[in-house]
Amino acid sequence: MRDISVSRIKETVEELCLKANFALRKDILKALESALKRETSSRARGILRTIIENARLAKANSLAI
Repeated sequence: MRDISVSRIKETVEELCLKANFALRKDILKALESALKRETSSRARGILRTIIENARLAKANSLAI
């Protein structure tokens, strides 16, 4: 059995928590972009654009989505 240090587990959990708050998974972002292409409502398109832009800014600037 392999031993893993507590500090390594803490570092990994911290990294994953930050990543989950700063970046959407690629498949989720692609689904949003696909929905934007199909959407006909101007209000819904505006909301989707805002969500996509927010996700891009969050990733680029390490800000919470």
